[in-house]
Amino acid sequence: MTPIETIPSDSLLKLEHENPLHSETIVVNWCITTRCNYRCLYCSNDLNGGQFPGVDLDTCRRFVDRLLEHYAGRLGKKVFIELTGGEATLYPGLLELLRHIKNQGGNCGLISNGSLRLEKWDEVVPLLDHLCLSFHPRQSRPSHFLELARKVHPLTSTHFNIMMYPQLFDQALEMATSLKSAVTDSTIQLQPLLEKLNPGMPMMQYTEVQHQVMTNFDGSTPWLRKGFSTRGGMTLIDSQGGHVLMQPPQIVLAKINRWKNWTCWVGLECLVIKADGEIFRAWCRQDLVGWIHTFDWEFPTTPTICKRDSCHCNADITTSRARRTD
Repeated sequence: MTPIETIPSDSLLKLEHENPLHSETIVVNWCITTRCNYRCLYCSNDLNGGQFPGVDLDTCRRFVDRLLEHYAGRLGKKVFIELTGGEATLYPGLLELLRHIKNQGGNCGLISNGSLRLEKWDEVVPLLDHLCLSFHPRQSRPSHFLELARKVHPLTSTHFNIMMYPQLFDQALEMATSLKSAVTDSTIQLQPLLEKLNPGMPMMQYTEVQHQVMTNFDGSTPWLRKGFSTRGGMTLIDSQGGHVLMQPPQIVLAKINRWKNWTCWVGLECLVIKADGEIFRAWCRQDLVGWIHTFDWEFPTTPTICKRDSCHCNADITTSRARRTD
């Protein structure tokens, strides 16, 4: 990995995908339920409060059909629909929705805390192109999490987000180290946390040593399973033609995640659906596209101009963007 160095934000011109093929994929990050069996201090009540157990399955199917018609049919993009929550495995129609996505030609992903019983994953994993498992040091059971990792990583493309809660930093780092030995063909990221998972919230306070550990950690082994890959590192290009490859957590830690007034390809490379059915270009929730229940709106066809002071969600950060010159 290219060493990290301080890059003056005013010298940056654009961010591009390390893998150019990733720009041809739209990642649809869909919060399918706010039901969750964890109560992490850094999470938001909007995501784990349980007020939206899930949109009915027929509405979800209709939305998937329209989504694929626009992005795959009209724009010629690969469509990767990644279900999250809350805890996505608590959505009662999960298997039926995954089957529908696959049957219609989409690619399926799941973000989960991994707490589902091991035998239940035998039904879920065959329907997935990619699985992202998040380790929460205050809630996850390390032995179960490691056993699940060993079980699923030979079967599908896998990624592990290790939530670096400062007070339990060493326990989280121990899990990341164990995973690097146990699942050598998966990607792992040490995820710096916001005080709350809401737009504009500050990052938690880390010691200088903790900050350096997260910055230097290399868990970027390419996704090799079945050749399936939708996102990876981002190449930062400056005004002198310099190139630096960085992973999303490193971009946040280096405080380079400030692109206000830049042209941003959210809506074309990523899309977000909240559990209540609101559709946004990205998790920053700058541009409301419409509601999943109605059809009186259109999907984006052009990039947008960023109006946010900072960008923190990995799905948002791993999107092409360029400084405006007008």
